Amino acid sequence: MDIKAQRNRFMAFSFAGADLLLEVSPAGTVTFAVGAGGHMIGAGAETLMGKPVEDLFADSDRTLIHHIAKTVTPGRRFGPLGVKIVTGKDETTKDVSLNGCRWPGEKNLFLTISQAAPIGPASTTAKRDGETGLVSKDDFENTASEALESARAAGIDVKLTMIEFGEQDEMLARLNQGERKEFLGRIGAILRGASFADATTEVAKGRYSVMHDAKIDPKNIERDLAEASKDADPNGIGVQINRSTLDIEDDMSNEDAARALVFAVDTFSKTVEGSFNLGSMSGALERMMNETQERIKAFKAAVAEKRLTFVAQPIVDLKTRQTHHHELLVRFKDGESPFETVSFAEKVGIISDLDFAATEFALKFISENKSRPDVGLAVNLSGHSLQNEQFGITLLRLLNKVDFLRNRLLFEVTESSEITDLDIVNRTLQKIRKLGHKVCMDDFGAGAAAFQYLRALEVDYVKLDGVYVRQCLADRKDAMMLKAMAGLCRDLKIKTIAEMIENEDQIKLLTAIGVGQGQGWLFGKPVPVDHIVQLNRPNVA
Repeated sequence: MDIKAQRNRFMAFSFAGADLLLEVSPAGTVTFAVGAGGHMIGAGAETLMGKPVEDLFADSDRTLIHHIAKTVTPGRRFGPLGVKIVTGKDETTKDVSLNGCRWPGEKNLFLTISQAAPIGPASTTAKRDGETGLVSKDDFENTASEALESARAAGIDVKLTMIEFGEQDEMLARLNQGERKEFLGRIGAILRGASFADATTEVAKGRYSVMHDAKIDPKNIERDLAEASKDADPNGIGVQINRSTLDIEDDMSNEDAARALVFAVDTFSKTVEGSFNLGSMSGALERMMNETQERIKAFKAAVAEKRLTFVAQPIVDLKTRQTHHHELLVRFKDGESPFETVSFAEKVGIISDLDFAATEFALKFISENKSRPDVGLAVNLSGHSLQNEQFGITLLRLLNKVDFLRNRLLFEVTESSEITDLDIVNRTLQKIRKLGHKVCMDDFGAGAAAFQYLRALEVDYVKLDGVYVRQCLADRKDAMMLKAMAGLCRDLKIKTIAEMIENEDQIKLLTAIGVGQGQGWLFGKPVPVDHIVQLNRPNVA
């Protein structure tokens, strides 16, 4: 075989997937460099020869590179990892994708650097912790989703390992600032080096999650972390480390599998410190992961196959007692609690499936009853869905297809899960309102962020939380809270709806403070939508 042709062939394969190729000696010195150096680092690749490879990378990634050079064994590959390289004398940096391996029988480390991240932008653009360099918890879902997509496309099995550091705070207290920085940087390097596509994060203080190639033994990750803690500890004790590894089902979409992972990670992060031992809870975590994956699949199937029903509860004008419209509520045929099921769907990020299904049902029902101007429905939209720009685009595309009177379809923004991007939500709501639909903020006063939402979101109605209504006659404080909220809405020219009304005395108090509409068992319980019968036509406005 022609050796030169074979060399050229392998070089071509390398450059098909990377822009810069490096060979690094055991001492960390670049012994070979070729590729688009001028375009990437402001100088020819050959200028890297003889220099420490760490100098090519930004300060935030040098601990990672040092760890990889020290720990990658012959026959093992790593990456892709999102890192930053120094692009020139002015010390500016560029986001790149790093892969590498140590060839069997070779002592040197082989690295490939690509300007185009093959796993998507999440890992390179994600916010990172300043001490560990790990992806932030908020960006972990996107990073994990892209990592899963990349792994499955490459036929690589991945797993998720949860790691808990016992008494980490006590150990950190024994370190000075420099030692702390070095220790946490090394922890981040170990986890990133073991991760697949940088899908690793600190979910809570002393608790970490890392998605990795199934071929990587979690015991080795645990060993490296334990050694790092002993090396850093002035007393040579270190921390106790517990871990649990979870499988990821192959028959779920990348997005749903990532959501199940994030749900498990979130549960892991919120467990009360001191009451939870990861080592003893390994089986429980695995069951939780499996149950989460099954619940996601069951929920999506129920929505897709329409194995759910909708009921409607009247909302009336408190002075005339005429029905203004009905709120559309979901019921699941298998008897599951609507509240628990919807809360779960919001937590794992799949509630938009139900939001679309409810909107489509309402559109169809109102369209079939065009001759009945007394038929008006309010559909719940999760704040979680509304802060997804793609959801807003798809929803508006759906609404633009209808031609009936738009004031007969209202939307209630639910806040059972915290809204983190109010700007996106408000932009979508204003587009909905511009089409002619009214918008209501649901359960106002129930959460700590209610007034922040009212300040940021322009709406037509506010629904006052039923907790205050139920207690307003017995508790003067609740009555005064209702009065204050109603007064604020009146000053803002926002109409109000009170929920959970059960008796006439509550109505007297509510009308006295200016609440215009109400909902509750006094006016009617939820009934199947087809059973809506209105003797008085509403004035939907």
